[in-house]
Amino acid sequence: MRERFVLAAQVLLTRRLKNLLRVDEAVEIDMSYITCAEYQLFIDAQQAEQKQVQPDHWMTDRFAPGTAQQPITGLRASDAEAFCDWLTQQQFTPGFRYRLPKPSEADSYSTAEKKIGCWCQAGNNYTIVGIKPDQWPQWQKQLQKQLKQNVNLHGEADSFFSEPAYERARIQDLTNDPTLNRTIDLVITLVFDLSLSRDRDRERDRDRDRATLDLARARARTRALDRALARDRATLDLALDRARTRARTRARALDRTRALDCVLARALDLALDRGLALDLAHTHTLDLDRALDRALDRALDLDRAHDLARALDLDCTVIDDYDRTQSLNIAQNYLLGVCQCLNFLIDVYPQAEEERNFLRRFNRTQKRDDATIQRYSDFRNKAGQLYYHFALIELRREGKMPAWEGIRIVRERIEL
Repeated sequence: MRERFVLAAQVLLTRRLKNLLRVDEAVEIDMSYITCAEYQLFIDAQQAEQKQVQPDHWMTDRFAPGTAQQPITGLRASDAEAFCDWLTQQQFTPGFRYRLPKPSEADSYSTAEKKIGCWCQAGNNYTIVGIKPDQWPQWQKQLQKQLKQNVNLHGEADSFFSEPAYERARIQDLTNDPTLNRTIDLVITLVFDLSLSRDRDRERDRDRDRATLDLARARARTRALDRALARDRATLDLALDRARTRARTRARALDRTRALDCVLARALDLALDRGLALDLAHTHTLDLDRALDRALDRALDLDRAHDLARALDLDCTVIDDYDRTQSLNIAQNYLLGVCQCLNFLIDVYPQAEEERNFLRRFNRTQKRDDATIQRYSDFRNKAGQLYYHFALIELRREGKMPAWEGIRIVRERIEL
């Protein structure tokens, strides 16, 4: 099945590369978007190198069933560019390379799909091209509405979104900042390690509890076996005491008979007593053998119980199970708290400056305080932008926001 999928996806990609539209002698452009099946080839190839390039809102590393020929969306600009580099290596033709289109190329050769855009590169900047202009305000309004609901659910004030910087935030720029992408990767990695460590601790505690319970059960069974063995030994001792009592009684009877009978009678009685003694000894020997067999069986069960207890005590394995649905909640809450703290500091400084003795008492100057406020404001905007991005990922996972960042490719002739 796996080989069949790879073959089908490669056929789709090959057909696409043969049907590029020629723009001029040096440039050919794709008139449709890369599909999930085609991009899955790139995901699998990068996973072999321990790299993750699937869209952030995917819950697994594979596309959803039934979406193989739908456009891949929700990609970062860096992943889209990496796909073009990978395609250049896979479809190596001397004198040609694959790249993202320029904004002018995507505008001039647009597609019929207007709710999906493609990443375009102009110098060191990336932008989304191909979406209707009136679609952006709708998505912006929808995102602001969802974020305000989330903030209210967390018990925070609406003032978090009252600043002009947040109102003017461009939703199309949330995934095209390389620094932001590196920060996202770092935060996701840290949160993943924290969630994984917590899962391992919980699983280790559960295994330790199970081992303790099994050890207690084994010890209880051992004590039960010891009690049963003690009862069997007491029963055997009682039987032996009774046998001795009967033997003494019979011996006294034989002594009385021996005094009355003749030597022959005494000899006969002695022979009979010896025969009875041998029978009794044989009987007692059989009882003793059976008791010893039961004791050995219980001792064997006891050894097995001890072995099981040691094995359970030593073999406490940890199951690594990472749930990606919980990976961004911690980061979102942290960023929300950071932004609230920075908002508080930004509001406090101007109020403190109104006090006459504030600047002199703390050796502050108006210029220095203005620089501090600006620094806090810049950091708050970056934290807010990161919060926006994480929130957008979560909303996409919940099906409340669409994904629109797709890929179109250009084949370009280069000078050797």
